[in-house]
Amino acid sequence: MIADNGSGRTGLDRFLSRAVAVMTIIAIPAGLYGYFLSQHTKRVETAFEFYKSFKADRIQENWSLLMQRWNAKADEFDRLLTENNQDGFRQLALSLVSDNKGAIAVEQIASFFDEVSECVNSGLCDNNTAFAMLKEPASQFWGAYGVYILHIREKYKNDEYGIGVSRTRSLALKPNYFYWY
Repeated sequence: MIADNGSGRTGLDRFLSRAVAVMTIIAIPAGLYGYFLSQHTKRVETAFEFYKSFKADRIQENWSLLMQRWNAKADEFDRLLTENNQDGFRQLALSLVSDNKGAIAVEQIASFFDEVSECVNSGLCDNNTAFAMLKEPASQFWGAYGVYILHIREKYKNDEYGIGVSRTRSLALKPNYFYWY
């Protein structure tokens, strides 16, 4: 039998009590890490769903329409930039979306990036995943149609129009504490 030191507890009891305390101390951070890792995984999955939506037919049809229009006039845009003809550049950009189909395409893509931006800003989407998959398309879109977005903001006194495009193109990588490799 294990010796009793007068407190009514044996050495084995004390050892087991301390072992349970140590295991509890180790389990709490491990459990928290697991919880935060699962939350991060959900944010990555949500951001990836946005990327899949971006690559889906509806958005890609609009994207292709707008980029084809831009590419068809690329030489003219380059000339206007070289001449520093901002009014001409603006008028040419506005002409690309002057029809109903073009205006709807810009609106749908701007709305998409508004949703992405709101998802990232609210913490429901992972910033770094959105950065990796959607920053470049947002930058391309802003480069081609940012003038139009600024025109709509000015015309309707709505500083929030297309804000998601500019926020998404401004994403920066953030430290990620869940990748230790």
